[in-house]
Amino acid sequence: MLATQLAFGAMLRPKYVGNATPTLELAENILYYNAGRGIAPLLPLGLILSSRIESRLLEAARILGYAQIELPHIVSTEILKNGAPMASGFRDVLVPLSGRMHMQHLMCTPEMQIAQMLRASQASHRALPLRCCYIATFFRQLRQPRPLLKGREFRIFGAMTFGRANEELAGTVVELKALTVRLLEDLGIPYEEVSRGPTHFELFYPMVNGIDHYIIGKVRRRGLSLAMS
Repeated sequence: MLATQLAFGAMLRPKYVGNATPTLELAENILYYNAGRGIAPLLPLGLILSSRIESRLLEAARILGYAQIELPHIVSTEILKNGAPMASGFRDVLVPLSGRMHMQHLMCTPEMQIAQMLRASQASHRALPLRCCYIATFFRQLRQPRPLLKGREFRIFGAMTFGRANEELAGTVVELKALTVRLLEDLGIPYEEVSRGPTHFELFYPMVNGIDHYIIGKVRRRGLSLAMS
């Protein structure tokens, strides 16, 4: 666990993030590939660390009563019509497929997919509430992808509750927020919270060159979004 804390912290510190962008240079017809310091999540050490973190997230969710589900990598674009209207900024991050797969896109957001899966498998409302959690690979077209933290392909841990009472769903948000904060503090990862109401919040890792923006007080800052309701 100590190795996980140290290495995961190194992955997130701004001084490493700032040097993590690879560069290509051509000198005397020889191609050089320069990469800054960091831990590649797809190589052995990075995979071990990320797997331990994912296992801990899933175990903590299981204790709270969330059952793990699996999400597909490719989903139908038609499914998005069943949800709320999409903003233009969200449509811009979709990664659509072409050719015979032109009505499909790479997994970008899971809400409607999960709702469809559960609706097709549940025969009665008596089964509610349903609690599920997942760790899946998402794909988005980002303007400033970060190789180690949030690139065009990145892993997301999430949990959802389907129920009949608003009070129950609100309690789920508070519960998952407490879980997220506890894990961040255990790993020694600093964060700042932006609260937009009792059931709507977002946590950010402050970074000078962060790809996300948030406001604390009246000050606009940059960072990396870690979690949101």
